[in-house]
Amino acid sequence: MVDERLALLRDYCADVAREIRHFGLQIDRNPDSVEQWLDHPAVHVLRACTVPAEQMDVPLRISGHAYDMSSCLEHTVVWEELSYGDAGFALACPSPSMSGVTVGAPGDEAQRKWYFERLGEAPRWTRGRPPWS
Repeated sequence: MVDERLALLRDYCADVAREIRHFGLQIDRNPDSVEQWLDHPAVHVLRACTVPAEQMDVPLRISGHAYDMSSCLEHTVVWEELSYGDAGFALACPSPSMSGVTVGAPGDEAQRKWYFERLGEAPRWTRGRPPWS
């Protein structure tokens, strides 16, 4: 059963997804063009669902509810709804969708702080070597 809080997240993501349909084909033709859309709400949602709330410059809030995406169900709702808009855009956006798990689980406190603080400040791709490597 979907509670009010989850329904608000789903509806917000569905609205955002409708908007990204308009530029998804452009990104398919030229993947580098995703950079012109980094201020779009979809990018913020994707960052909020992969960066711990305490590391985000502006955590995701919808109608008074804060979302820290610690729930697998919240992640699923976000990715499902944004994929309806344009899965390619969702996958092209800068976020630690895969690398975040590899730092978050085995990383120590200093590694997690360094990694997620950078990603919480602004949209960034996760390329490059961390200082501890």
